[in-house]
Amino acid sequence: MILLRFGADTSKPVVTALFLNDTHSLVISTYLVHVQMVTANPPIVPTRPHEVVTPNGTKRDDPYAWLRDDTGKNPEVINYLEAENKYGKGVLEANRKLETQTLQDMDSRVPRYESNPATPSASLSFWYGSTRGPGEDYWVYSRWPGLTKLQGQPGPLAYGPDLKVSEQVVLDVNKLSKGFKYCDVGAVKPSPDGRYVAFTVDTVGDEQYELVVQETGSGARVPFAGAEERSSVADFGGMPSCAASVEWAADSSAVFALLLTPRTHEAYKLVRCRLQITTTTTTTSGSGSLAPELLLQDDKSGAVLELVGHTSCGRFLMLSRKAEGYTALLALKMSAAQGEHSPAANEQQQQPKRGVPSGVKLYGTDPWVVVAPESSACDVLRADHLYGNGDGDVKETFAVLVDTDKYPDGCVCAVTAGDLKGRTVLVPGKRGRQVLDILVSGDCGGSTRKAAANGEAAAKGGRYLVVHTLEDMKALVQVYDLSSVKQSVAAKQSARTVRRQERLQARAVRHKENDGGGGGGGDDSDDDDDDSNDDDNDDDDDDSNDDDNDDDDDDDVEEKEEPHQPVGVRARAAAQHRQKAPQGPLTCVWTFSPGPTVSSLHVDHSCWPGNLPYVRVSYSNLTTPTTTVDLDLAAQRHHVREVEKVEHWVEGRYMSETLWATSADGTAIPATVACRTDAWPPTTGRPLPCILQAYGAYGRKLLPDFIPGDMAMLDGGAGAAAATGNGAAAAAAGASQGCGPCLMVLAHVRGGGELGSHWHVEGKKLKKLNTAEDIAAVVRMLVEKGYARPEAVALWGRSAGGLAMGMTLERCPAGTFRAAVLDVPFLDVLGAMTDPSLPLTIKERPEWGDPASSQEDYDYILSYSPYDNVEKLANKTPAIIVTCSLNDPRVPYWGPAKFMARLRAAMSAAAAAAAVPGPTNSSADSDAAGPVVLLTELGAGGHFAASGASGRLAERAMRVAFLLGELKKALDGAASGVPVVPMAPSQHVVESE
Repeated sequence: MILLRFGADTSKPVVTALFLNDTHSLVISTYLVHVQMVTANPPIVPTRPHEVVTPNGTKRDDPYAWLRDDTGKNPEVINYLEAENKYGKGVLEANRKLETQTLQDMDSRVPRYESNPATPSASLSFWYGSTRGPGEDYWVYSRWPGLTKLQGQPGPLAYGPDLKVSEQVVLDVNKLSKGFKYCDVGAVKPSPDGRYVAFTVDTVGDEQYELVVQETGSGARVPFAGAEERSSVADFGGMPSCAASVEWAADSSAVFALLLTPRTHEAYKLVRCRLQITTTTTTTSGSGSLAPELLLQDDKSGAVLELVGHTSCGRFLMLSRKAEGYTALLALKMSAAQGEHSPAANEQQQQPKRGVPSGVKLYGTDPWVVVAPESSACDVLRADHLYGNGDGDVKETFAVLVDTDKYPDGCVCAVTAGDLKGRTVLVPGKRGRQVLDILVSGDCGGSTRKAAANGEAAAKGGRYLVVHTLEDMKALVQVYDLSSVKQSVAAKQSARTVRRQERLQARAVRHKENDGGGGGGGDDSDDDDDDSNDDDNDDDDDDSNDDDNDDDDDDDVEEKEEPHQPVGVRARAAAQHRQKAPQGPLTCVWTFSPGPTVSSLHVDHSCWPGNLPYVRVSYSNLTTPTTTVDLDLAAQRHHVREVEKVEHWVEGRYMSETLWATSADGTAIPATVACRTDAWPPTTGRPLPCILQAYGAYGRKLLPDFIPGDMAMLDGGAGAAAATGNGAAAAAAGASQGCGPCLMVLAHVRGGGELGSHWHVEGKKLKKLNTAEDIAAVVRMLVEKGYARPEAVALWGRSAGGLAMGMTLERCPAGTFRAAVLDVPFLDVLGAMTDPSLPLTIKERPEWGDPASSQEDYDYILSYSPYDNVEKLANKTPAIIVTCSLNDPRVPYWGPAKFMARLRAAMSAAAAAAAVPGPTNSSADSDAAGPVVLLTELGAGGHFAASGASGRLAERAMRVAFLLGELKKALDGAASGVPVVPMAPSQHVVESE
């Protein structure tokens, strides 16, 4: 007999069950249950046969493939997605109170008036910054007159904006967004002379931006000649179908932009739009037009063009081209690009240039420089100009950041005239120390971005190479003296020439000896061995027969890795065993450390003019607000410009630490853990509910950035009590709504790049499952060491991180996770990677493999693709939110939609099977299923969050509240998603008569 009774809180009914046990004793069991208030059933999705043929000819069925609609207008599909949204809204309604409280708590941490530190123009005439006030969803970009030689201020602090003068608004995105539900501004670039501002805007979410140029003072738009021929969803009078980035010519005469292909929306053309101003006696400023002219076209499908920006000296505009895993860097000379335009010349294709990638065509007469050609031997990551302008005997020489087999975590080389094989190492690599970024700063010798005020005096401070590194999850900025770099590189190149001549002479002698004085062909098999043993040719990452490659003799100081160590173990042991870092021809004169707990650091390439010895960096961690500093390279000092303002902030209230887990293959996996200081488990002895996030793909680094609103997550729903710092009140408040103090964890799993290029390699293609194993290992470590409550762990991942979470959910035992949020997740990996018509399929084969042509890749992806393995989740489904967007160009909506439809069908089948009496259908075979919700953005919006600040915060609050609410249920011992589920019954045994 079962009795259902309600107490004062009707949302928490109690079930009393009376039954006889095996000894015929009467057992009275009471259960606290959770009633899920859902007014409607989830939508039922019909299946339709859809045959898929594998590379070896076998066939499989994809019954939900019909949900794909490239037009986004199929009524049947739209009706289904709307029904899912309605059902999801009903499910989440029960959590509305906690969601409202969480939103208020997160919003209370955000300052009412936000600002970003102002940066100077190239001439120091203006300082540009952005602000966002109360009620504003978007940034307002403004400028102030620049001040120089501020009295009593050292180094970079002697320069700054004149805040006594009212700011001049350059672009108000709040006004721009009027009438649009979505408004993403990809880039805002004032012209060097300050007369114009160029920006890109997307009002749909499909990442097809419109390029707009307007006058700074009046806001008058400058029309584009021929732009009317290209369609635009929101006509701002600009040029549609552009990539997000935009750059100016050094003399403000033109803007540069990348155009997108009509079908796949890939950047494939670089155009220059010259300002054509009509000069008359009545001309008003801003009149005229912009005439696009083609400079470069890439005909290779799947290639990626990217405007990297100007070099520090301003002489070159950098363009990156990636295809099939290879990267080339090209540079356009700004001095030549500013000359008069000849329409006839623009129509002419240039002769093929050595080092220009196959498929890339150059047009017009502009001189291009190949900074670094494509190479199968190394990855080219970034470059900046060192010296030489290609005039006379001084060839263009760039500092280039590359990854090689010998230096897989990066080294900095000098590359002259695009001769990547003949590179000279400036900063050797060290295993375990990643080189993330480089920048040349100081006297750039005639920089086109030279400061107008005090530039000469500042230039005397010297010239420097700034190198951003990451080692053991700790960020550093190292500064190298470049005063003798030209002589050092010349000496290396001269020595290389001598060695090459000596090798050629020795080879000629061997040939003569092998020929025996006759004309027969000799055996050349020993030539390669001779070269490979040459101490001067010690970088084996290029062709083994290449005599021109010399990466410096530093093997004696390079940190060695034991061959038997699993990948990642070295990273953990590095702090205990150090060897001297290899030395190159440059001298490190200063190292700036933001602190032992900081791994997230950003170097601003566009802040200071290149001839000034100043560099701006910003840094933070999960529990430390962002700090912006200017580095004075000559004085070797740092000056704090701004510390991010956070409402109700108390220093030391929260803390974070890096922990290490051991994955299934023995690899050490780092994880950043944050929580309230007064709830730190090693101190209190009490484990906490846990929300774990991960990404693990593309070599992307998931570094711990500070997000003010996320402190509400650490407080676990405690609301205003936590913001005031009252720990006891926070715990009580958290217990009433959310789960109380909570752990926030970032798992730095393989597939990402947190520990270097090898970290990426060990989690992609045929090693992708390592990502899921690593997440499981981190969870296991947190539970075993007493950090996390085993019954209260939730997952949160987006995009490829959603894939990682999907794999983990399907592979871990039932009960491992209480809830999960999968935002725009990549769940149908096999379906996407076998469809070359999708924009990202071809370009992402180096990451996932090519299942369309490789049976091995096909079988491996089939083994982990969440959509194809969803049945594994049917008997252990936690509470799940899956999100997608109709306009998402990166992860099409139908992947998540198909996953949800198939999951629901599998859950129904599992429930039906469990209801059938039989020896295999015990209660241990099926766990309680949580609510599963699919939320689709059917209007404007794309792969990323809402474009407005309030919308983004509301979306994040909904997800955080959902997770906190589910963790709260776990702590209460309640079940999720079904009307009555027994949880840890309390038994009273009564002897029967």
